[in-house]
Amino acid sequence: METNIYDLEAEPSLALYHGLIDFALECCPLALLVLRPELELAEAGQEVLGSLDPYVEERVKSTRWPGTDIFGAQADVFYFRLEAGSAKVLREATDHLFGWRQPDLPEDLCFLREGRTPWLVTISHERDGYFVFNEVEVREIVQALPDLKIGPSKSLSHED
Repeated sequence: METNIYDLEAEPSLALYHGLIDFALECCPLALLVLRPELELAEAGQEVLGSLDPYVEERVKSTRWPGTDIFGAQADVFYFRLEAGSAKVLREATDHLFGWRQPDLPEDLCFLREGRTPWLVTISHERDGYFVFNEVEVREIVQALPDLKIGPSKSLSHED
């Protein structure tokens, strides 16, 4: 089934942010976070990474992850299992989706389907995010999270 990009029109926060994480738990076996080399990570962010460590499946150096291409130095991309324990860490670390920004926390929380294809992509420092959904997935998330503000992408510049 064909997928399309649906932009987040408003940042999920508080209960809606928690609901989004809970919904992602049902759809996505993996998530990722990024550490950029040019920014020091605060102690709180280091503690979050420590809490996620038991769930990390892979840590890679890369210049690319969903929604982002960087030039020059490589960033550390952490792929971790999205399950009850890691979801709890995500809920407790911040109360809003774009709170995932260095230096306070690792950046660019993304939720991934099987095969590591994007489900939710964020570019936190730009306060931008989008879903990659088919028609069924759009209906399901709108029904489950009616306060979530999403719409068809107005831009063709998003890459996954």
